[in-house]
Amino acid sequence: MVEAGSWTQSWAFVDADIFTFSFSLSEVWCYNASGAVTSFLNELVERAKSGALFVYVDNGGDEFTPIVERELGRNRRLKLVGSQDNERMRMNYDERRDVVEAAYCARFNGERVKMGGNVSIRVWQRK
Repeated sequence: MVEAGSWTQSWAFVDADIFTFSFSLSEVWCYNASGAVTSFLNELVERAKSGALFVYVDNGGDEFTPIVERELGRNRRLKLVGSQDNERMRMNYDERRDVVEAAYCARFNGERVKMGGNVSIRVWQRK
């Protein structure tokens, strides 16, 4: 059994081939006032193996994607290999909105579960 915190302290996860940031960086960016998120990303890139992919998928638009592009794009160990902006994406019809609709509406003041939206995508490769 792995002890709590041991995987982060050992950085055992950096041997991965793909690191995905799917709608997560925009959620944690509010904690970057101290530079903690930037510091983590820099350390992750530094420790990742050559050839590893860093895949960013988040809400489309001109607000957050340029921040991530600047943060990861200035890292000399990464090369941008793919980019799309404001691509319309829809959830597959076999996704069951009704399973989470009641809890979601209660938590988000009556907002319905989104089944689509515009996303921006960036893919970097570790040199």
